[in-house]
Amino acid sequence: MTVVNNTVSGSDVGIQRQAGNLPYTANTNIDGDQTNKVDEYFGRGNSPSVCAVVRNNTLSLNGVNTRDIGPVNQPAPGLNTVTNTTTAAAFCSIQSAIDAAATLDGHTLNLSAGTFRENVVVSKSLTLVGASRDTTILQPVLPGECPPFDCTDPIIVMTAAPIVALRNLTLDGDNPTISGTVNYNGANPDAGFGVAGNVPNLSLRSLTVDNLRVKNTKFVGIGPTYLQPYTITNSIFENIAEVAIVGEGDGLINTNTFTGNKQAIIIFGGNTLVSNNTVISSSIGIQASAGLDHAVTLTNNTISACTGGTIGISAWQVSTEPMQINANRISGCAEAIVLYGTEQMTRPTLVTNNEIDGAGLASSQGIVVKARTEGSVSAAPNSAIVRNNTLTNVNRAVVVERSSGVTNTVVISANAFLNTTVDGVVLTGSGPSAVSAQLNWWNSASGPTTAANPGGSGVTVSAGVVFSPWLCSGTDTSLAIGFQPDLTACSAPGSLATTAGTPQSATINTAFGTNLQVTVRDLNNNPIAGVLVTFTAPVSGASGTFPGGATTVTATTDAAGVATAAVFTANGTLGSYTVVASVENVATTASFALTNTAAVYTQFLPLVMRSN
Repeated sequence: MTVVNNTVSGSDVGIQRQAGNLPYTANTNIDGDQTNKVDEYFGRGNSPSVCAVVRNNTLSLNGVNTRDIGPVNQPAPGLNTVTNTTTAAAFCSIQSAIDAAATLDGHTLNLSAGTFRENVVVSKSLTLVGASRDTTILQPVLPGECPPFDCTDPIIVMTAAPIVALRNLTLDGDNPTISGTVNYNGANPDAGFGVAGNVPNLSLRSLTVDNLRVKNTKFVGIGPTYLQPYTITNSIFENIAEVAIVGEGDGLINTNTFTGNKQAIIIFGGNTLVSNNTVISSSIGIQASAGLDHAVTLTNNTISACTGGTIGISAWQVSTEPMQINANRISGCAEAIVLYGTEQMTRPTLVTNNEIDGAGLASSQGIVVKARTEGSVSAAPNSAIVRNNTLTNVNRAVVVERSSGVTNTVVISANAFLNTTVDGVVLTGSGPSAVSAQLNWWNSASGPTTAANPGGSGVTVSAGVVFSPWLCSGTDTSLAIGFQPDLTACSAPGSLATTAGTPQSATINTAFGTNLQVTVRDLNNNPIAGVLVTFTAPVSGASGTFPGGATTVTATTDAAGVATAAVFTANGTLGSYTVVASVENVATTASFALTNTAAVYTQFLPLVMRSN
C-alpha cells in the first residue's frame, strides 16, 4: 500500500500503520485477537506485518500525526520480498527498503519474483536487481497524468541519487487495477514514465540499465535522463506512447530491442554511442543531435517497418566533433536517413557503409540532405560525406535540398544504387550547391541516365552534379556491411593534360612544327583508350586552322591514352593565343600556348666590281 499526497487535519491519529494481533498462523485455526485494543483502534486483521509506504502527505493539528502498531514493512511468508544484500534486512516493498536508515549508498537490493505495485523514489546510490526480467514486475499505483517531460509519477524516479543501477526487471506502466485515460495499441497506460530523473544535474548522477523490459507508458520509457553518464543495454522497450528513450548527456545505448513505440530513441548532446539496437515499427527510429564539442556515433543498428513509413534516422549537429552514421541497416522507411542543416555546423556529417532498402514504398527516399533545421522552414547550410552505402529499391537514392542564400556541400562516392531505384542523385529546390557524385555504381556500366551522358542507361542524376568518372561494376568486394567496390573507373576520363605542342610558335600562314597532343587518364591515373578529345582554336584574331580551314578538330586517344590533333597552321594575324583541348564530362581542360610570328625576308644585293 502507498499513502501519498493526502491532507489530514484534526484527527486523533493522522495516519496509522497497524499489523494484526498475534498469535496468528496462516491457513490454520490459530487466529489473532479480533477485538479492538484500547487506544490502538481497529484490532481486526490477521496480517503479521503491515506493508505501507507513507510519503508526501500534509499532516496538521492531529493528536498524533503518524503511528505504527506492530511490525511495519516486514515481508510476509510467500509474498514479495526485498532484501538488502549488505545488511540482510528484508522488506515487503521496494520503497521501504530504500527508506530504511540502514540502507546506505552503494547497497544492492534484491527483489523477489512477483508484482510490486508502487511508485518508487530512489534518493540513494543503489542497485536494484530482480529475480529475472520476466518474473520481477513493477507497476504504478499512481496514474501519471502529468504532461510530457514534467512527470512526478513515473514507476521509478531518481531524485538526488548520484548512481543508480537497475537490472533484471519489468517496468509495466499498465496497472490493470487502475483505469487510465489513454489507450495505446491495446494497452491502458497509467504511468507517464518508466524511469526518470527529475532534477537536471549533469555532474552528480548516473544511470545503468541492463536487461529490463519497459512497456506501456504514456510518454517515455526511460528519460529525460538529465544524467551523465548513462548506459542502457540488453533491454526491451514495448508499446511506449511517445519515446522509448530520451537521453541527455554522455551515454551508451547498446543491444536493445524496440517494438511498437511511437519513437524509439531521442538523444540531445553528449558524447553518445547508439549501437547494435533493433527498432521495429516506430515512426522515427533514432533522432540525434550532437551538441558543441560532443561526438555522436550511430552504428550497427537495424531499423525496419517505420510506422506510417516515416523516418529511420534523423540527425543534425552543431558540434566541432564528428557525427557518424555508420553500418546501419534500414528498411521500409519513407526516408531512411535525414540530415538537417544548422548555422553552427563546422564539419560534415559522415554517412558511411549503411544498407538502405526502400522495400518498394512509393516515393521512398534513401538519404536526404536538408537545407534547413529540423522543424523549421528557415534556410540553414548543410554538409555531408556519403560513402560506401548501398541503396536498394528506393525511389530516390540521395536527395540534396537547395535553398537560396545557403550552400549544401555534399560528397557522394563509392555508393551502389541498385535494383528498382529510379533516381540516383536528385537536386531539389533552387539555390547554390556543391555536389560531387564520382565513382558510384549507377546500376549500369554505361553510367547514369542524363543528357550529359549520351548512352547512359543507369539510374538518373540531376543536371549540375559531377558524376564522372563512374564505377564499371556493382560487385561488392567484401562481406562487410555497406558497399566496398572495385574502384576502377568505367572507361570514364578523369583528367587530361598536354603532352606535346606547347609552347611553340610558327610563322604566319605556315604549319606548326609539332602536332598538338594530350594524354587522358582516369581517376586512378591510368591512361584511357578510345576517348574523344576536341581541340578548339579561336575563331578570330591571331589563331590558326586545322585541315579544311576548321578551327575545331577531334582526335581519339590511343592505347597510351594519347590523342594527337591534325596539323595546325597559323593564320595571317600576328600574336599569341590559346588552343584548348577538352573531353565531355571532364571539368578540367588542357591548353596550348601558341604564337604567330612575322616572316623574315633576306635581300641579296649584286656585287659590282670596277677597275680603274
